[in-house]
Amino acid sequence: MRSYLKQYLEFEESGLKPSEVSVLVHLYDRMNLSIRNDSFYDKKYNASYVIYPRTELARRMNINPSTITRTIKKLVKKGWIIIKKQFNAPNKFFLPHFILPESYTAQNTTSKSAKCNSNQTDYNHTNKCTSETEVTKNVEKNSEQSNFNEKFKEDAVNTLGRALHEQTGLSKRVVDTIIRYSFNSKKTLYKYASLIFKAKKAGYYQAMRYNAHNRNNYGAFRFEVNPYLSDKLEFKLKDIIINARDKARNFYGYVFSSLVDWFTSRADQYMQEDATKCKDNGAIPIFRIGKNS
Repeated sequence: MRSYLKQYLEFEESGLKPSEVSVLVHLYDRMNLSIRNDSFYDKKYNASYVIYPRTELARRMNINPSTITRTIKKLVKKGWIIIKKQFNAPNKFFLPHFILPESYTAQNTTSKSAKCNSNQTDYNHTNKCTSETEVTKNVEKNSEQSNFNEKFKEDAVNTLGRALHEQTGLSKRVVDTIIRYSFNSKKTLYKYASLIFKAKKAGYYQAMRYNAHNRNNYGAFRFEVNPYLSDKLEFKLKDIIINARDKARNFYGYVFSSLVDWFTSRADQYMQEDATKCKDNGAIPIFRIGKNS
């Protein structure tokens, strides 16, 4: 029960919705059975998989099968599930973020070694059953599973990166930078993206406190309106992240405050140019962000 709750909270902290968390918890629970059964190991992909018919999962969760279908599609898009369809058979669910329990290899090795010892007199000097061979097999299988997981972690991060570029207005250069410094962690990539937009929002609220009358505050903090926000942002992010690693006690706090300063200064540059244009046209000039004069 404790591990179930821990897993649930980890999924929640990754930004998943309750329905997505519930589906994943059930799939992960079944994966713990699959990894102990060679019948659920795909040699082509070098990984264990889960068979969990959607109707069965829907009954278990007491929700409509169509809800399960929609939720699984979202998890696939976010990189948490990979589906391999089969002809006249249930789909295989691969879980790229699933990590083999530490006790898995040890338990398998212990049980198989015990079996060897009990049959010692039967095989005498043959090498059909030795703990050394079994350990090697388990290590190789665990290594293959880890390689599979790492590859799909990378794919999942790249999928999320494409979504950030296509749906949020972040430039590809910026997305590539935060992918590079997320080190194949979707959670870290989410965090970086979240900090960028929270910092931009904080800069906007700061501008509103000082210049609430200014109709251009909103546009000055939008990527599609103000080109200065994205210009060279990838280089600034790189500098901020490196400096945060070297100097900051609170890594994410440093990144956030540095980004607020960046967005505020870039919005100020945009608004000053707009003020000049307004002045040339006889309109009321715009004040700098942070000035009460």
